[in-house]
Amino acid sequence: MKIGLYSVTDKALFDALNQTKVTNDDMRSLFFKRGILISKDTKRKALALDFSRYFHGFDDYNKLSEILGSIGRREKSSINIINANVENSDIEAAVKLVCEDLQKEGDQTDFIYTDAGIEVKIKYVKLDYKMNEFRQSSTREAIILIEKNEDG
Repeated sequence: MKIGLYSVTDKALFDALNQTKVTNDDMRSLFFKRGILISKDTKRKALALDFSRYFHGFDDYNKLSEILGSIGRREKSSINIINANVENSDIEAAVKLVCEDLQKEGDQTDFIYTDAGIEVKIKYVKLDYKMNEFRQSSTREAIILIEKNEDG
């Protein structure tokens, strides 16, 4: 999937570590990955200040993004009915073409044949630069069902 590497500032990292969504176990895990044991008595602000001064890589950013990331709300559903006689081969060619274009953009696509027709799954990243650094990207999934009805 397309996702750009982003280097957060130490201030953004400090603020993220002070949020209540980051549990003590998460803090312990972050420090333990670096070979550091922390005390239960150490204040969170001191730990966050210390940790934000280290060099950070993508794994640190990814872990905090998973903890703090926005929970995607359910996408809207819609139905479109096309009253035309379309051949299955034309539908398959169009689906393959769309999937190839989406994959060039960095999205993950997959389609399967079902009893009713074709099911296309698309996994993509939605970016919102108005959010803070750890909530700017959210992974979403869309499912498109192409089915024939009694009219074709």
